[in-house]
Amino acid sequence: MRQRVIFGLIVCLCLATQACAQDVGPPAAILRTLKAKSLDSVDISFGRVSLTLLAALMDDHDPDSAAVKALFRSLKSLSVHHYEFGAESAYASTDIGALRSQVVGPEWSRIVEVHDEARHEDVDISVAMTRDKINGVVIIATEPREVTVITANGSLDLEEIDRLRRHFRFRHGGSGASDALARND
Repeated sequence: MRQRVIFGLIVCLCLATQACAQDVGPPAAILRTLKAKSLDSVDISFGRVSLTLLAALMDDHDPDSAAVKALFRSLKSLSVHHYEFGAESAYASTDIGALRSQVVGPEWSRIVEVHDEARHEDVDISVAMTRDKINGVVIIATEPREVTVITANGSLDLEEIDRLRRHFRFRHGGSGASDALARND
């Protein structure tokens, strides 16, 4: 799961290619509901100032840090919400449905939809677009005992995406939904 979250974060960051006037993100009420039902939770939210500060603290001489630093400078906001539950399906499918309903409409395109029935895992990646520009990205990943929601708003050029792809390769064999995002090209 951790590898999927890290890779999802990178994908999310790489796809957030243009800043938008209104940031995308999951409704706070749904996140509060998931958090209340979870045993363990991680909620991380960075705005422009926080991302700029994080970028300033990174080492320019390390290629991985330099790539992430450039990426942080290009984003308006980034959030990661991860919840772990004590029992399978402790969260309601209606909560996940409500999250997914936030990324529908004419401005949204679901670019990845992976469903693994055997493992009961799902991964959805959606992008918000205005004309020919991507404004934001939302990743929703679910397992029987875990839910992860990642959102990013900002801009990034294609050369930066390629450089990050070369630095952050995740090799992981398998055939589940979480593995589909982790496969190397």
